[in-house]
Amino acid sequence: PFGTQGRLKTSEASFCEAKTNAVSFARTNEADFREAKTSPETRSREIKIAMLYLAGAVLSALPSLFGGAWLWMLWVSVSLSVVAFAYLTGNAAVFQKQADGSLSAAATILLLPYLAGVRLNMAYWLRGKAKTAQVRDDVLIGSVSGISDDLPAVLDVCAEYPRPRCRGAYRALPLLDMVVPSENDLMQAASLLEALRRQRGKVLTCCALGYGRSAAVVLTWLLVYGGCRDLAQATAELKQARPQMVLPPETAKAVEAAASYLKNFGADQKENP
Repeated sequence: PFGTQGRLKTSEASFCEAKTNAVSFARTNEADFREAKTSPETRSREIKIAMLYLAGAVLSALPSLFGGAWLWMLWVSVSLSVVAFAYLTGNAAVFQKQADGSLSAAATILLLPYLAGVRLNMAYWLRGKAKTAQVRDDVLIGSVSGISDDLPAVLDVCAEYPRPRCRGAYRALPLLDMVVPSENDLMQAASLLEALRRQRGKVLTCCALGYGRSAAVVLTWLLVYGGCRDLAQATAELKQARPQMVLPPETAKAVEAAASYLKNFGADQKENP
């Protein structure tokens, strides 16, 4: 249930709900998607993050040896172990984020100590900063905590935290934090962003902080649908809206590759309608 195919199928199910030309791309060309391959650098980073969480799980379990109230620390240990497993397998499906943006009941209970830490981390890094920012009139970027009822549509790529309630259209494409998104994920996310924009008029793309995963998605969209001639121009535009955005070299390569593939697909569609 936690295999790569499971994640892609979950993403595709959300993706196919938006019935536009962009969604037609996902439906008719699933077989044409290049096989999702994790680079050695990304895999190495996933394992390093997993080892850090495992170390945290072991350390948090030690106080339970004293018994009594310290036994509650086993809950923290289990929570961190689940997160470590997500990174060890390289699969966001471990968090069990549902199509409506909630986590399953089991995941919520097991991950509650971790979720409390995520919430505190978001509060720390977003203190004194806007939760969302406007990139274009119809495209916004931000934190999952910035979701509100006045948004016509939301594209949520945060795997590890449930979304607040909202009345607008909502689509989830859960991605792991702190690792490079795959080209397939970026292609699906950018196409879905464009589909939601055409349908609803305005879309918020969000992750935990609005600095990493959502930035990669919006950059891909800017290159394919936003008229930016290259990644430098797209990055400069996005930084004006979200100065805190980060773009590691490996992520930049994935963005350019995903955008190139989508552009070539569009050209092929025009030549062979």
